[in-house]
Amino acid sequence: YQNILTNSKYGPQAECGKPVIYLYPAATTSVSVGVDADIKKSEPLYHNGWRVIATPQGTIIQNGETYDYLFWDGYGNGLYPKLTEGVVVPTNKALDTMAENLRVMGFIEPEIDDFIDFWKDYLPSKPYTRISWITTEGMEGLAKLFISPRPDTLFRAFVDFEGLDEFITLDPQQLPQHKREGFVVTEWGGLLRHNVKN
Repeated sequence: YQNILTNSKYGPQAECGKPVIYLYPAATTSVSVGVDADIKKSEPLYHNGWRVIATPQGTIIQNGETYDYLFWDGYGNGLYPKLTEGVVVPTNKALDTMAENLRVMGFIEPEIDDFIDFWKDYLPSKPYTRISWITTEGMEGLAKLFISPRPDTLFRAFVDFEGLDEFITLDPQQLPQHKREGFVVTEWGGLLRHNVKN
């Protein structure tokens, strides 16, 4: 078994790649969302947070424009958690594995489709890919979300993957399973390494 990475090694350059936040209130509601992060890019524009109207179908409205999600890119202000668990798969199975992991955690197909659409361009060129997830607790430590009104269900999933030349064995990761009840907020994202084709 092998340790994957540590805070000290990756913390400073751990860019959160395209985290996107979905809002599903029980009724159309005005929602405020803040992220404890150094945000470099966002859509709609992040001005000390987002103030938007959200519908039960997940549509987000700001200044007459509609969005499927709140997108941000940047660096969390907290500590990057130490990852010691995960799975190694052939790289041609990596996206399917990530999609299945997201299903287990409670994400729905449109969210998973958005995830695949973004990350398919960032797969490693090496034969194997190591996949580890930072789940809600870890993400709340790295880049806490502040949401008002408070959601009934909040879960976050952030993938950390890297290409490997050969297969290694890791302790398997137990992924949390979430029920979507009441006002649901979900977020997916991942670590953008700047030498992406690792």
